[in-house]
Amino acid sequence: MLLNLRNAIRHKSIKILNYDQKKDFEINNRKLKELNLDPLYISSTLKDNGVDYDNNRQSWHWHLFAGFSKNLANLKILEIGTHKGEFTNFLSKIFKDSQIDSFNNESMSLYEDFEHNN
Repeated sequence: MLLNLRNAIRHKSIKILNYDQKKDFEINNRKLKELNLDPLYISSTLKDNGVDYDNNRQSWHWHLFAGFSKNLANLKILEIGTHKGEFTNFLSKIFKDSQIDSFNNESMSLYEDFEHNN
């Protein structure tokens, strides 16, 4: 609780105090199933690419695209906000026959790096 309070003050957000990680995980898993995405396939695809399905620090867009990769191919994907390119690299592995264009605003990256280091 003390760590959550410190984070809430640091990030200036009360939402952190009320965040229920288990509930969030259950909701996101339910949403994947509502989209007819296969959790076992998603887990396997993530694992094959060095990503842990259960990692609570991992954004769920990795899960979504892993699920989409089961039935979609030959896509044109535009990623905006590439940062270090980790997600773009992941996309290139799961959508092998697709065109992926990636854009990152360098001035924003410098700002984000400054914010994270201070």
